[in-house]
Amino acid sequence: MKFKIKKFFLLSTIFILLLFSLSLVINFSSSFNKSIVYLKKYVPLPIKIYLKENFFSDLIKEENLKLKEEVFDLERSVRFLENQYLDLQSQINGVKTNKFKYKLIRYQLPFHQAKNWGTKSVSYLEEYENKIIYTTGNGQIFYSDLDTLVNKKELELNKINTNLDQIIKDPAFWDLDEKVNVTLSKIDEKIAGRSGILGNMIGVTSILIDKNYFYLAYVQEIKKYCYHIGLLRAEMNFKKMFFEEFLDHTNPDECARADILNNDYSFNGKVSGGKLSTYKDE
Repeated sequence: MKFKIKKFFLLSTIFILLLFSLSLVINFSSSFNKSIVYLKKYVPLPIKIYLKENFFSDLIKEENLKLKEEVFDLERSVRFLENQYLDLQSQINGVKTNKFKYKLIRYQLPFHQAKNWGTKSVSYLEEYENKIIYTTGNGQIFYSDLDTLVNKKELELNKINTNLDQIIKDPAFWDLDEKVNVTLSKIDEKIAGRSGILGNMIGVTSILIDKNYFYLAYVQEIKKYCYHIGLLRAEMNFKKMFFEEFLDHTNPDECARADILNNDYSFNGKVSGGKLSTYKDE
């Protein structure tokens, strides 16, 4: 008996829905907007909520994430084009200051394209013993002869080997291809990696050469998703430099969290400080 009642109720519901749909087609076929207005006005609120939560919720979330990703890609493309425009403009018109006008010469560095670096620093420059020292955001160090650069207009990069890979174990520091794994949905994971939550924010923040020592500041992982500024030092050597801890702040209670598992996007490692400079009394 109960089965017959349920069956009757189901058939009745289907029949009513069909009649309702047919009436919509007949009465409002000329205007889709009127049909939407009619639905919003006369469909009971509990039914609206039920349909939204059970049939459309996941679709809406997925669509929103896709739209966020598309917006991020477009904004990134705009910034890249703006930088290209400024770069070309400076090469054509030069750069003026209060006293001088500089003509720029552009050299292609053999690193990743700028778009791959995201917000990780691409390069830092220092001068030492008539050489220019280049340090990338992920710890690669090169030098070129200043006389060759000025007189021959040639950029010859020579790599300096280091032991940084033995000291810095955080994969986000070395990441340039957005391969750092995080426990999020596939779309969230892509957005998190590409927006620099980890890989594109963790890296070198400053370098300094002083009294034959090379100092390197970087965003140091103290514990999982928690960072502080680290400082390393090595005796200057053009073949290989052996770095060691110079300033240790490895207190796990004093670090900035980058807890992307909780979607905390406030962490901003690329502007975390760490600028190095000489000062009085060493």
